[in-house]
Amino acid sequence: TATAPTREPVSVANPTEDDDDSRPAGDVDFGQLLDQFEQEQATLQEGEVVRGTVVGISERGVVIDFGYKSEGIVNPAEFTEDGVITVNAGDEVEVLVKSMETADGLPVLSRADAVRMKAWDDLEKAYQEGSTVKGRVMERIKGGLRIDIDGIAAFLPGSQVDVRPVRNLDSLRNQEIEAKVIKLNRKRSNVVLSRKAVIEGENAGRKDQTLGQIEEDIIVEGQIKNLTDYGAFVDLGGVDG
Repeated sequence: TATAPTREPVSVANPTEDDDDSRPAGDVDFGQLLDQFEQEQATLQEGEVVRGTVVGISERGVVIDFGYKSEGIVNPAEFTEDGVITVNAGDEVEVLVKSMETADGLPVLSRADAVRMKAWDDLEKAYQEGSTVKGRVMERIKGGLRIDIDGIAAFLPGSQVDVRPVRNLDSLRNQEIEAKVIKLNRKRSNVVLSRKAVIEGENAGRKDQTLGQIEEDIIVEGQIKNLTDYGAFVDLGGVDG
């Protein structure tokens, strides 16, 4: 009888941990991505100003994607002017993180607080550099005027409104003015302005220009600033005559 041919045993290599390194370079390491995502989430802190994108508007508020695991909500009143919401889906805005975890699981954000924080930074920079800021006259208060600068209340003393006394401070209400910051204390929310310093600077420049042009026996135009028993004071362009 014929004997059946014998088969050679086939050796099978056992998988080793090194096989993981042979994974194609294009494969995604989900563990690494998860670690990176968690690290990014941990860097977000309450009180921080972040940049986000408007993804929708609902009855609850304006929904912002700011790179967190869930979108945040901003009170719609903070984006409303004259009864109309001023942002649309896709707009990029800066917001302040007020609360990361709430009862409904959505972070609470604030556009108004972000604007105020930036305004404080701008005020401090203007104070240090001696540059000017712009604000709107809101109302007359004791000793001067209250000025609004992007949500920050500043004080403009009556003596710093103009180079000459202003009898009717109410006439400046709702006007936009330019002033210098002469005192600032961020911790106490104390800001004092001087519009007079800006006008004096402008007058100094006009005065130099006027003095370089006027001569005896020439005719010039001026503006009457004050009338007295002994004559009239005329502004010739930074120079009173």
